[in-house]
Amino acid sequence: MSATETKTRVRRFEKVLGVNFPLSYREFLLTHGTARIAGYTILGIPEKPEKDGEKGEEKEGTILFFRPGDLSIGKFVWISNYQGRVVGLCSLPNCRYCNPTNREQLKSFRGGELRVELRLVKKEMTEFYVAHFVSIPELRKMPALVF
Repeated sequence: MSATETKTRVRRFEKVLGVNFPLSYREFLLTHGTARIAGYTILGIPEKPEKDGEKGEEKEGTILFFRPGDLSIGKFVWISNYQGRVVGLCSLPNCRYCNPTNREQLKSFRGGELRVELRLVKKEMTEFYVAHFVSIPELRKMPALVF
């Protein structure tokens, strides 16, 4: 990407956000573009901006590590944790929130990472999340840190 294209993108993001970036941040964007950790952009302008209403695969859902649940104390076969709360993986056969085409993959699931959409549930004095299945994330090599 040329310097002119980069300057145009920075101006466009300022306009979309309704802000003027500080000079030091503007210089960072023009020089480096982004900072990434483990493949995720944590700072800067994304390389491939999303079109309105379109979600990229990386941005859809949350990736959590699931382990077997204890059915003697709860109703979830697979559990995780998110923001200090228990997360239970939805097991309803006809759930309208889970991805039905990919759900077949869960039959051989033995624990590990899943991409899920989270819904907070508040019952009496407890709060927990129900995780609705989106996909099993592909294994990725850890990229070098880019600053």
